[in-house]
Amino acid sequence: MTKDRNKITNIELFVELFPIKSSKELEIIFNVSKPTIARQAKKLNLSKDKEYLKRMCSERSKGHGISDAGRTKISQLAKERKMSDDTKAKVLATKKERGTLLKGEKHHNWKGGKPWERFENEDYQRWRTAVLNRDKYTCQHCYRICKKREKGLAAHHIKAYATHPDLRLELSNGLTLCRQCHMKVHGKKIKPKELVACACGCGTMIEAIDPYGQPRKYVNGHCAKGRKLSQETIEKIKMAKKGKQAKPEDVARRAASFRKKDPSVYKYPTMKEQGRNKSSNRIIELDGEKRCLAEWSEIAGIHSTTIASRLKNGWNMRDAISIPPSKKNSNRRGKGKANYKKS
Repeated sequence: MTKDRNKITNIELFVELFPIKSSKELEIIFNVSKPTIARQAKKLNLSKDKEYLKRMCSERSKGHGISDAGRTKISQLAKERKMSDDTKAKVLATKKERGTLLKGEKHHNWKGGKPWERFENEDYQRWRTAVLNRDKYTCQHCYRICKKREKGLAAHHIKAYATHPDLRLELSNGLTLCRQCHMKVHGKKIKPKELVACACGCGTMIEAIDPYGQPRKYVNGHCAKGRKLSQETIEKIKMAKKGKQAKPEDVARRAASFRKKDPSVYKYPTMKEQGRNKSSNRIIELDGEKRCLAEWSEIAGIHSTTIASRLKNGWNMRDAISIPPSKKNSNRRGKGKANYKKS
């Protein structure tokens, strides 16, 4: 080796050793200064080997801890850094290839398994049903009454399912929550709901899906608004309404409403009168007087079923309402055909 500290004589050996040796080792081997090694490496366009650099970084980092302030700074920088979709895909592919993808119990956010796996446990199912029945299917945050099979209806654990295994089946640890309230409790964002225009053409925007998970087309009460029905459909609706009895409170409300507009329009204010003027009632005429069967029954003091049965068996109307039922056949209404002689 040369004694001149400004010149390297054995260039071939220098080219071979520079990528894998440190500057201190090269100083001793070639007996030159560090600036001379740097100038010669730059002149020959030499660089350190990647494996050598990796090994040196690992050795230098041993025994050097990071302070809490340093960790906070690194964490903050990492959170602010945004990765492109291509970079994320490459990272995921690399982890899958190397088998370093953290999943299952190895993941830092592991909470005991997929939530729907709990439903395979009969004890959990019984606990969930007991919580919902206790709260009468009412969300305990917004107090909305939910349907039994409503989408997202949850029996929420007050103390977390993952961290309190001894309280998983404790009834007092359960709480009924609807889907929206349950997501708020867990800090999850609710996706914006799709809005659609009311199909009646009023221009009102409504949610495409109602709180029970069913599709919506109309604002409540707008279903029939602006919709043209065929004559056949109108007749079907009329036939379906025949014979149906309105509630007393509905009759009173309608009567009061109609009387305000025109007292002569609404003729039958009571349930009794309304029931006797239905189009489906049987009207019977006697001596030029037309009455329904219930009215003739009230006048004659004979049960309407008895009168109807007598008419069916061939009695004339006058005899059917004037001859009182015999005691012998009192338990057999209208079956006294053998005792009746046509006049």
